[in-house]
Amino acid sequence: MTLESRAATLERGTPAFRRANWALFLAAFSMFGSLYSVQPLLPIFVTEYGVRADESSLALSLTSAVLGIFMVFAGALSDAAGRKRLMVTSLWLTAVLNFAVMAAPTWTTLLVARTVLGLVLCGVPSVAMAYIAEEMDPRSLSFAMGLYIGGTAIGGMVGRILLGVMAD
Repeated sequence: MTLESRAATLERGTPAFRRANWALFLAAFSMFGSLYSVQPLLPIFVTEYGVRADESSLALSLTSAVLGIFMVFAGALSDAAGRKRLMVTSLWLTAVLNFAVMAAPTWTTLLVARTVLGLVLCGVPSVAMAYIAEEMDPRSLSFAMGLYIGGTAIGGMVGRILLGVMAD
C-alpha cells in the first residue's frame, strides 16, 4: 500500500471512521431487520390472507432465496455503479418496499413485494465487506467488519422480536 492510498483510508478514532461505521452498522441492522421481520407474522398471514401454514413461510423463503441468488450479481453491479451508491440505493428501495409489504392487499401482492425486497436487499451484504476493506485503514478492518456483522445479528434479532411484540 502506498503512502498516498493509505492517506485515503478511514482511520480508527476519526469522525469519518465513526460516521462510516455507524452507517454500516445501521445499514446491516435495517437490512436484516427487514429480512426477518415477517417471521413472527407468519401465523398472522394464515389468518389474514387465508393461506396454509406452509404457504405463509413463502414470505420469508422467497426473500431469502432471491437475496442469496442475486448477491453474486450485486457485487459486479457495485464495480460499475459504485459500492456506496449501490448500498444507499438499496436502503432507500428497502424502505419503499417495506411500505408496499405493509399495504399489501392480497397474498400475491405481499409475495411479489417480498420477492423484489430480496433483490433490493442484496445491495448491502454483497458489497459491505468490500467497501470496508477498501475504505478502512488495514489496522481497523477487524473492528469495522465485526461492527458490521454485529449489526446483521442485532438487526435480525430485533426485527423478529420487535414485530413479534407488536403483533402480539
